[in-house]
Amino acid sequence: MGTMQPPPVQDDSFERLVVQLGVGLSVNEFVTEPVWRVRDVAEWRKAARTAGRRMRVPVRTALIHDGATLVAEILTPPHDWTPLPEGQRDIKKEAYERQAHEAADRVADYIYRARKKKPTDKNESQL
Repeated sequence: MGTMQPPPVQDDSFERLVVQLGVGLSVNEFVTEPVWRVRDVAEWRKAARTAGRRMRVPVRTALIHDGATLVAEILTPPHDWTPLPEGQRDIKKEAYERQAHEAADRVADYIYRARKKKPTDKNESQL
């Protein structure tokens, strides 16, 4: 019989980070943090999203283009935003799907013609 080992001690730093980010998000609706102050960028972003789920709000996280700052913000629709009625949503969806199929057909035709075309000159085969 093997000896039983005690369960690993859980690190509560993630939970503290979730609470800290939750407070910041509830007060300001966004939080920024310099990357050099964060131990793990992926964990920070996960903690921000977890805080948002606990508050029942969607949270977007990002690394600012300068690569030095993390941001988490509560996503809220603009005040003048109104959702499309159900019928109009279906019409837009069908239009997007039709455009996607047309684009896929054009790409397939281009590939087919490119494969079918045989190079007649040695220089053309190098292009």
